[in-house]
Amino acid sequence: MEDLRLRLEGVVQGDLPKREVFKGVLNQIASSIITIFSLEEDEVAIILIRDKGQLLRFAYPLELYEGGMNAFPVTASSVAGQVVRSRQGLFFNDFQEIRHLSIYEKMRLKGREPRDIQKILSAPLILPDSKVIGVVQISRKGKSLAEAGKDFSKQDLEKLASLCSLAAPYLSKSIPPDF
Repeated sequence: MEDLRLRLEGVVQGDLPKREVFKGVLNQIASSIITIFSLEEDEVAIILIRDKGQLLRFAYPLELYEGGMNAFPVTASSVAGQVVRSRQGLFFNDFQEIRHLSIYEKMRLKGREPRDIQKILSAPLILPDSKVIGVVQISRKGKSLAEAGKDFSKQDLEKLASLCSLAAPYLSKSIPPDF
C-alpha cells in the first residue's frame, strides 16, 4: 500500500493538466488492484458519484470514462448503487444469479471479446470525513464459474476496502470539473 501511496503522490504533485492527473490516479489505482488480485485489466471498475449524488459514472476503464455516456442512477438495480447506499462492501461468487446491470458486461474493451462477470467484489470509496464518492468493483470473468477462477473472500473485501481508503482522497482531489 505504501508503494501505491508514493505513486499517487507523484502523480498529483506533477505539473499535468487536471484531466491527465485524474487519468494517472485512475491508472495507478487500477494497476495496483490488478497486481494485488491477479486480475485482467477489464476486471477492474472505478465508478464515481456525480450530479449531487444522483448518478454513478464509470471513471475506469478509461474507455468508458472517455466515452462519457456511462452514467446510471444510484437507485438503479446495481451492486454499485447498493454499495453506495449501504456504505458497505459486498461480494458475490455467483454473480450471474444476482440482478444487475449487465449492459457493461457486453461492451468490448481494448479489443477483447466481452466476458460475463461470474464473481464480483465491491467496496465503497469513502473520504476521511465519511463522504462516499464512489465504488471500486473487481470481478472475475469467464464463461462459467470454474473458468472465472477462485472465489472472493472476506479477506479480499478487507484488502480492497483498505485500498479504497487510501485511494479515495487522491481520486476526490483529481476529479476534473467536466467529469
